[in-house]
Amino acid sequence: MKNAPQHFIIQGVRGSGKTTLLLRIFYEITENNNLCKWLIPIRFNEEQYGISKLYKLWENISKELENTDDTYLGLLDEMQKSIDNENYEEYCYNLLFLKLKENGKKLIVFIDNIGDRLDKFTKKELQRLREVLITNNNIRLIGSSSVVLESTYNYKEAFYDFFKIINLNELKKEETKAFLLQLDKENKEKAIEEIINKQPGRIEALRILTGGVPRTMVLLYEIFIKDSNGDSFHNLEEILDSVTPLYKHRMDDLSTQQQEIVDVIALNWDAIPVKDIVRKTRMESKAVSSQLNLLEKNNIIIKKATSTKNNFYQLKERFFNIWYLMRNGRNSDKSKVKWLVKFLEIWCNSGDLENMIKSHIQKLKSNKMYDKYAYHVSEAYAQLVPSANLQKELLDESRKYLTSIGSELICDISESDVDYLNKIDEFIKNKDYQKAIKKLLTINSNTGVIEKTIAEIYDVLIKDYYKAEKYYLMALEKNQTDLNFNLALLYKKEFKDYEKAKKYYLLAIKKGYSSAMYNLALLYDEEYKDFKKSEKYYLMAIGKGHIKAMNNLAFLYDTEFKDYEKAEKYYLKAIENGNIRAMNNLAFMYFRLKIKKEKALKYSLSAYKNEVNVFRKQTYAIALLWNNNVQEANEVSQLIFENEEFVNENIEDVKLLLTMLIAKKQYNFTHKLFEENKFNLKDKYKPIYYALMSFMKDSYPDEMNKMGEELKDVVDAIIKEINQTSIDYA
Repeated sequence: MKNAPQHFIIQGVRGSGKTTLLLRIFYEITENNNLCKWLIPIRFNEEQYGISKLYKLWENISKELENTDDTYLGLLDEMQKSIDNENYEEYCYNLLFLKLKENGKKLIVFIDNIGDRLDKFTKKELQRLREVLITNNNIRLIGSSSVVLESTYNYKEAFYDFFKIINLNELKKEETKAFLLQLDKENKEKAIEEIINKQPGRIEALRILTGGVPRTMVLLYEIFIKDSNGDSFHNLEEILDSVTPLYKHRMDDLSTQQQEIVDVIALNWDAIPVKDIVRKTRMESKAVSSQLNLLEKNNIIIKKATSTKNNFYQLKERFFNIWYLMRNGRNSDKSKVKWLVKFLEIWCNSGDLENMIKSHIQKLKSNKMYDKYAYHVSEAYAQLVPSANLQKELLDESRKYLTSIGSELICDISESDVDYLNKIDEFIKNKDYQKAIKKLLTINSNTGVIEKTIAEIYDVLIKDYYKAEKYYLMALEKNQTDLNFNLALLYKKEFKDYEKAKKYYLLAIKKGYSSAMYNLALLYDEEYKDFKKSEKYYLMAIGKGHIKAMNNLAFLYDTEFKDYEKAEKYYLKAIENGNIRAMNNLAFMYFRLKIKKEKALKYSLSAYKNEVNVFRKQTYAIALLWNNNVQEANEVSQLIFENEEFVNENIEDVKLLLTMLIAKKQYNFTHKLFEENKFNLKDKYKPIYYALMSFMKDSYPDEMNKMGEELKDVVDAIIKEINQTSIDYA
């Protein structure tokens, strides 16, 4: 430390080894007798929250010195004698380094997640710290960060261009081999050594899947390299659960636009061009490019150069991408297993794949497998299997196994190609779609009927929407104008291309299609939020007798325009035509407006009788409470709280029902719900529970004492709301 002071930040994605490297340097110093004579290492991990002021940094360093060397005992007490000193930070600093100088020592300070520490300091403190680090040759600072800190590249910040950044990049090919061989050695196995000797390409496959991140390699090593009955996959599920707070925090830290962009990139898995991101997010191209630059700086994504100016983008940390797909992917498009499919494509040649599938089938037959592993791996294999018959056997055994263990995943298992074809006879009548298409293509016709039929097969039956689009357009060129509506639906639902959807809805409307009027109104309502245009097309559809349009227009008047007279008018029109949602919506509108409680009960009962789902039950229960039919309300409420999805997903609805129950003095019943509900109602809605306890303090005098002080304001607000509700709905 004889040269000009230089300080460092080790930067890399989570799992790349930043903390490990800090520890390695720290322990190297502590174990080196020559270094220990003059250098003292101090380490602060990311969980040390107390360093919120600069003077606390000097205090905490003093505390660490006292813990490691008796020479410094009393240093912290000496500092704190002058805690009221106006220049206390400077006093602490001078006292600390005077003591170090007396002992001929220098400091090297390691700070994990340094960004969080610096964010807590004021601008003045940051400027002061910079000055200290520049002028004092007796201290070195080494921090770590998983993101690019704005303070290091924003010229307005104190630490602009100050730290030397050391990037921990992904492991290269040879580094990966060495790392995995060491992993094998630690596990006293030779699996990796055998793979390197026989199939070295597999190691590169694992590196590609993990993005070269060591922590992720360790996790996936167990799943793919060891033969498994699903225990490792179960471990993956547990790991995904454990990292959910971490990755959720990562997503929460992003802006809304960045979240939308990450969602598109993650669900695609493979690298995706900017134009596709622009299309799927419906953002301006400049806005997307700007956000991509920030995401790249923060190590969320990586840019992949192409032969043109159009770069591709991909999530940098592949395990983050796996987590995102498994937690947010849609079963319907198989995106949940996209990562697994891609891995298997790289990992296996055709012979290996067939053998692995056969081995998987045998495990299914032995009835010893974790259900989620059985489902995900079967679905992935089904997309890659080279033989239709083997695919059928695979999916049949998967379905049989999941049925035998009562797994809910049985509903999501795909149908095999063979089964699909066995259900049909010849051509369209027999649902042999590909043969039907081949036959249709042999027919010469200029009417457009052939193209129309092929388009409908691809759209409705095969779900190949790009080919459906192709043949719809060909049919339209041959004057099959009734297909404008089909094409509009395709653009809206499958491609999310709302401008094209609007174009073809309008063409269908010219032909008098009421469904096109309704769906265009829906497009303006849900996607464009242009409620005046939505109103226009709902009215047009109603003029053609479209019943759903009546309910939707009423809901628009109710929730957006606040024109309750018109809302009531169109709800009643829809009800006259048997629309159940309108019954429920009108009852709930009456409730919100605190009017016509008897009619609210009447319509909610009609909706409840005609369509028994949890939301109909909730509206009915609320109407019953409003009308003081508490016994029946409690019976219906009991059924509602047996619905796990309702309890977990519909927070506002749960809060409303609980508030009404308490407002109607159903204290014991509500208390029983909290205590006996199997979906942890009490933990999920703790403020409402304590609000209830305030009303039951005679029965439970000590319960309120358990409440954390941080909940007091929230609970007080809920109590106030309950009291007001009891007045409003007396």
